[in-house]
Amino acid sequence: MDTQLNATATEGSPEQVDATGLMALFDGDVEMLSAVSEVFLEEYPSQLSAVRVAVQHRNAQALARSSHTLKGSVGIFGAEGAYEMACRLESFGRETQLAEADQTFADLERHVVRLGQILAALPCSAAA
Repeated sequence: MDTQLNATATEGSPEQVDATGLMALFDGDVEMLSAVSEVFLEEYPSQLSAVRVAVQHRNAQALARSSHTLKGSVGIFGAEGAYEMACRLESFGRETQLAEADQTFADLERHVVRLGQILAALPCSAAA
């Protein structure tokens, strides 16, 4: 499983999420990677939606909570760009500083959707 899959990290720098790296994160356990990927693929749309709603309604507490949840979900896969965007949004919510929340959410959404595409394309994925 040496497939290299590219994801976009922060604003312009490329982030590499590859099958070999993912396997290392899961100690070579293909079944575990597949199971966790499947859960992520089922859950991330609602998690992302919760962040979107919090940003749209300028609900700082909900933004901090929903971003924290999504941060944990993307962090499992070593998706640094998505993780960083979720961290930023979580901080914005905790500090009630929402001026940059819209753009940061757009960046987060792009990263998370790309991560979903990468996981769905993995040879061990049920969706592949």
